[in-house]
Amino acid sequence: MSNPLRTYLVSSGLVSESDCAKAEHKADKEKITLQHALEALQLAPEEQLLDTIAKYYRVPKTNLGEMDVPRSIIDLIPKDLAQKHRVIPIDRAGNNIIVAMGDPRNLDAINAIRFSAGFFPKPVLSSELRLTEAIEKYYGKILDIDPVDQADPSQPRKQVKQERHDIAASARMTARSSSS
Repeated sequence: MSNPLRTYLVSSGLVSESDCAKAEHKADKEKITLQHALEALQLAPEEQLLDTIAKYYRVPKTNLGEMDVPRSIIDLIPKDLAQKHRVIPIDRAGNNIIVAMGDPRNLDAINAIRFSAGFFPKPVLSSELRLTEAIEKYYGKILDIDPVDQADPSQPRKQVKQERHDIAASARMTARSSSS
C-alpha cells in the first residue's frame, strides 16, 4: 500500500522515488516518521521539505530554531508529555494552544494535550531536528532555566514575535472556520 505523503513528495519533485524508498526503509526500521527519516538522511533541504509537508497537511509551519518561547507558554505542557509526543507549545490564543510537532495528524498527542493541558491544540509543523533541540532547550535542562523570559540578544525579537503572532492568527482563523 502506497503512502500518500510519499506519493506527494515524489510528485512534487522534492525527492526521487529511490530516495523516498530509502527514507521509508529507515522509517520502518527505526519506527520513526517518513519526515524524520528524510531529515536524518538529508535527502532534501529542511526548509523545502517543511514547506512541502506543511502544504500537504494544510497546516502552518514554524522554525523552532528562530523562536524564543516564553516560560509561561512552555509550562502549559508538562515535560513528560512534551517528550513522549515530541511537541513544543509555542503560543496560546484564547482556549487554543499552538503546538509545534513533526506529525500534525498525531491524534494521540493532540488528545493527550487537550486532556492534560485543558486547551484545544492547534498543530503547526516543525522539523524533527528543531523539535529535538527545543525539547532539550526547554525541558532537558528545566531546572537550570531561569523562569524569566530570556531573549538571545542576537535574535531579532520583532521577527520571532511576528512569527508567533502569525501562527496564532492562523490558528484563530482555523478555529473560526471549523466552528462554522
